[in-house]
Amino acid sequence: MEPLPTGLGDLDLHAVRVRPTRGAREHRQWDRLVARHHYLSFDGLFGKALRHVATLGETWIALVGWQAAALKLGARDRWIGWSAQQKLRRLHLVIQNSRFVILPDWHVRNLASRVLGLSLRRLSDDMLATHGFPVLLAEA
Repeated sequence: MEPLPTGLGDLDLHAVRVRPTRGAREHRQWDRLVARHHYLSFDGLFGKALRHVATLGETWIALVGWQAAALKLGARDRWIGWSAQQKLRRLHLVIQNSRFVILPDWHVRNLASRVLGLSLRRLSDDMLATHGFPVLLAEA
């Protein structure tokens, strides 16, 4: 699928930054934008969660939401190979991508990959700073 025409074909993807939302006001703004622009309903993030915002300067261009992983996911559980006790002790170290939105007017070739890559690179450090533990595995 071709990107929507935006006139932004010369956008410097290296100028895009990703950071966690800051404070309750940005959390609410992030929630409103995801509810408005994501094709699935949005009832909030569950468990230990992070909201990332991708920016170009001060302009929000994309949103990424991470939340606690599902308790049971057969393929993941078989792949990891944890015993039931290990899983109970370590599951909080697994996080899943819950929402990903490129905001209108920012549908530019390779932007989604850039945003997701930047989000993943800082995910563990942001989880550690926000919730006190790193991420061992991120499910997208």
